[in-house]
Amino acid sequence: MKKNCLLLFLCALAITGTGAISFLTPAGTWHTASSKGFAPRAWFTTSVVAGKIYAIGGYGDSTLATTLDVFDPKRDTWHSLATHGTFTKRASLASCVLDGKIYVMGGAIGPEKPSNMSNALEIFDPATDTWTTPKTSGTFTPRNNLCACSIGNKIYTLGGYNAESPGDLDVLEVFDPSTNKWSTPKTKGSFTPHGAFTANVVDGKIYAIGGFNDRGTRGHRVLGDVEVFDPRTNTWSAPKTTGTFRARLLHTSGVIGKKIYIIGGTPNMVDPLTKDIVQVFDPATNSWSTPETSGTFTPRSYLSASVVGNKIYVIGGQDTSRVYNTVEVYTP
Repeated sequence: MKKNCLLLFLCALAITGTGAISFLTPAGTWHTASSKGFAPRAWFTTSVVAGKIYAIGGYGDSTLATTLDVFDPKRDTWHSLATHGTFTKRASLASCVLDGKIYVMGGAIGPEKPSNMSNALEIFDPATDTWTTPKTSGTFTPRNNLCACSIGNKIYTLGGYNAESPGDLDVLEVFDPSTNKWSTPKTKGSFTPHGAFTANVVDGKIYAIGGFNDRGTRGHRVLGDVEVFDPRTNTWSAPKTTGTFRARLLHTSGVIGKKIYIIGGTPNMVDPLTKDIVQVFDPATNSWSTPETSGTFTPRSYLSASVVGNKIYVIGGQDTSRVYNTVEVYTP
């Protein structure tokens, strides 16, 4: 009887909103990691191999970054690698990891105009600190502000911006490293043209969240939708979600415990978010929650995040006044 009364009491608190909501909502903490040896950077990408975070491309203040920097969370240290081979300097690029190698694609080699959009695909092997450029067949659309995810033995690239009409794209192109071939699968459903969004894999499906759409009957708009791609059926869907997500672009994200954590970004392309910095999407229930957090996060956009263990390392970025080398760590 006492157990039943306690359960009823907790349920009543949750329903009436007298304080139990904060208790029941996932909580998290922020702390600051070392940024010594890492220069301010934005518009870049990060990937994790063997527990280390590799920061690639982007802008350092007003010039394209020239170094490949590595963060070791265990030692809380940064260092720049002396690499072999050729990497094309560019920003707003995408990367993902397959078989211990980092595949880097797309981006812009200068200001956003059509002639600066890149279709480069370059591979970094951390085992030898070497860049290689595979000879590929098929078509990869030059663009920046795209996303890339690896599932099985293939790499899926989606969305992006090509700096000419129609601007933001609804493309999905797949790279097969076993054949070095690009292909464009025939898909069912629809994918809203996206730029400056994030994409994450949960249970073999790609979840595209937020971003910007500069085309369509409703004109330019910041996106708050969740769109899901299932590569087993080549189908796009848009699940009906519950809870509240603050539409944003130029944010970052990471997956822990099959939940997607959305961090930072901007709702209006000018000001970084100053509230609702972390919002969590649970694909199992198609629901959003906004955890209460402790510690400090610096509001900013154009940032990047990587997950190591049960922590999300949020790195770099910029606001309206400066570019950051800040490393802040979120633990759910």
